[in-house]
Amino acid sequence: MTTDASSRRVDDGLSSGSRRVLEVPALASLYVQPLSPMATVERGRAATAFVVRNRAGEPFLITNRHVVTGRNSKGNDRPSGAEISALRVLVQMAGPTLRWTALVLELGDEDGRPLWLEHPDHGKDVDVVAYPLPSESEENLDLIAYSAAGPACARVDLTTEMFVIGYPIGFDPFRASASIGVWTRGTVAWPPGIDWEDLPSTLIDCRARPRPVRFSGGLLCRRAHHVLGSRRCAQNGPGLGSGGHLQRPYR
Repeated sequence: MTTDASSRRVDDGLSSGSRRVLEVPALASLYVQPLSPMATVERGRAATAFVVRNRAGEPFLITNRHVVTGRNSKGNDRPSGAEISALRVLVQMAGPTLRWTALVLELGDEDGRPLWLEHPDHGKDVDVVAYPLPSESEENLDLIAYSAAGPACARVDLTTEMFVIGYPIGFDPFRASASIGVWTRGTVAWPPGIDWEDLPSTLIDCRARPRPVRFSGGLLCRRAHHVLGSRRCAQNGPGLGSGGHLQRPYR
């Protein structure tokens, strides 16, 4: 089952006496745990991802490259030291209420070759990957997906207010009321029409990188309506924040 991320509304199931709803991109942001070959999660290892469908309707999990490699995209070093072999992703189950289940995605094939896709021109220099989700991953799940063939993006200029949505280090979805991304505010800090360091990226000024706050793979959006009480958001990209950068996996 798939839900169009531009129209998703669901009863949050958390209210008493009144009905509240959650809209994307709050529900589109997915909690991710990188796993070692021993299927263990290192302390402090958590990230964010979201789903995009290509023009053929095939779903891809989008996140930062360093999330799947454990390596810095520039120096290619592995600061945490641990190898990553799989991702555990919390995905919403199909149904009228909010329930999540864990989907484990192996990152390499039998010969150790990566299963994810990198930028066709810039490769690892763009800290973004697209992981093709298997067709069986949609069984009994509600993949809230953006579309690469969707409507035109909202206009973004210097100082445009943006929001990164993800899971900071220390967030525990099993202790929280729900696996819903945390929002942090920022502004565009570089002309979006000019590539930063000759790469399809720009800069945002927000509290999204220094520990203990980090939103690797976090979805970036801007509010389409600045009316009190409105939660409607416009997808912008899609893009994802990484260390103050907005990187565009699609152009």
